[in-house]
Amino acid sequence: MRLNLDSPVEGARLAGPVFHVSGWAFARRSPVSDVTILFDGEPLGRAGLAWPTPDLADELGDPRLGLSGFDRVVTLPPQLRTPGPHTVAVEGRQMDGRSQRSDPVRVELPAAPAASNDVFPPPRKPSSDRPLRGVWLARSLDLGGSQLRTAEMVECLAGRGWRTTVLAPADGPLRARLERAGATVRVIDPVPFDDPSAYPAAVLRLADRLTDADLAVAPTVTSFPLVHAAGLAGVPAVQRVGEEAPLPTVVSWLIGDMAPGVEAQARRAISRAAAIWTNAHSVEASYRAQGYDGPWHVIHTGRPTVGPLPHRTVARRRLGLPDDRRIFVCAGSIWPVKGQGLLVEASRLVARDHPDLLLALVGYDQNPYAGELRAHLEARGLTDTVRVAPFQDTLVDWWAAADVVALTPHSPSEALSSALVEGMAYGLPALATRTGDAEVMVEDGSSGWLADHDDLGSLVDAMRRAAGADQATLHVYGERAAARCAQEDDRETAAERAADLLEACARPARVR
Repeated sequence: MRLNLDSPVEGARLAGPVFHVSGWAFARRSPVSDVTILFDGEPLGRAGLAWPTPDLADELGDPRLGLSGFDRVVTLPPQLRTPGPHTVAVEGRQMDGRSQRSDPVRVELPAAPAASNDVFPPPRKPSSDRPLRGVWLARSLDLGGSQLRTAEMVECLAGRGWRTTVLAPADGPLRARLERAGATVRVIDPVPFDDPSAYPAAVLRLADRLTDADLAVAPTVTSFPLVHAAGLAGVPAVQRVGEEAPLPTVVSWLIGDMAPGVEAQARRAISRAAAIWTNAHSVEASYRAQGYDGPWHVIHTGRPTVGPLPHRTVARRRLGLPDDRRIFVCAGSIWPVKGQGLLVEASRLVARDHPDLLLALVGYDQNPYAGELRAHLEARGLTDTVRVAPFQDTLVDWWAAADVVALTPHSPSEALSSALVEGMAYGLPALATRTGDAEVMVEDGSSGWLADHDDLGSLVDAMRRAAGADQATLHVYGERAAARCAQEDDRETAAERAADLLEACARPARVR
């Protein structure tokens, strides 16, 4: 095995309890199964595997090494945040059991920043002779899962007479849907998370936009500045958290660096929210462990309304898929933390014994990672084993064409994939990793196959069992998957429960 730790470097002075661990690992004979991060010699968690490494592939003249990277943004738990010197290392393990450890690098952890001295006034009481008014701060206006859930909630609230304004740092295709629901959309300057001196002024500008609001809603964890602004403006606020990963980790994925002082203010503001809303119990547990206390409410996103599916042969023909393949469908934005790279590598190994295997990756693909994934498929000769398809407004044809729904994200990342629930609701058995609340939905050996997160060997084993299952087993597992989903609220009922929560938080601010 060749193993290299690129970050952090020897002698690094960390900005705070959040730091980036990255590098690469590969072995010619037995693939690398997992990479564990060691902090002061003790396991801290696994890194995500199959991250793009185009520079390594170019340097060694082997394009097959284009997904040899490992990567994780570490947020240290509070008990490990002792200021002073520490060490970081990684240990790689191959599928044949052999392992190798990198030399430890010394890093310096600074003391925690001073607490914020913001003063939060009591909620004001505007007049009650008008409809409820809500202000939302979207992460973006693209078609990612969190943004689509925002649109669904805005539509639900419009049916209750709410007047909604949606703020976002950039325009995008979701604007049209929001405006059809009657929302006012405003593009604003992004809030700087990496500059603690500029952050307060940006929050005050958000507070100015809450003059007539009855409720501020942060629909994603990176929207927390609106909750902070609402506290300063005396407006009740609701924070939604849809990812199990800690806040600084999510910020690093989507935006960049996060100053420790800004995270401290986020923790204080979120803990003071009227409600913290999530779709998974694992998220509440993860965030409470990071010091985000407060009134948590778990409301699963809900199962979709399931209608009749087209015949499999018809669906496959429309999608250009062959009739004689065992098809796994992974629906979600093409993004490293979704785990598509590791799923591709598992497919490569499993297809040796199951050449009828076909993996379809369906989701938003207008980013560099999708291009790097396609290049890897070409380099590995996997274009007949793996297909990459763009985002679809409806996945009905894909569910009709599929034998298995697959969601295998890095951990910690998302809480509970709505695509996983949707595929199961349509009667598909599930291949999933033990992340978020997936284990709540999928029973290994009964309604699907579970693998350990960020572990190629475990994923190969689970995928091999799924690829080798006979049609009778697939049918029985699929029936059990659908029955499990039937125990959940439907999506409309789940949305109404969330709307009830939002109204309960907004109404104390109104004169009764």
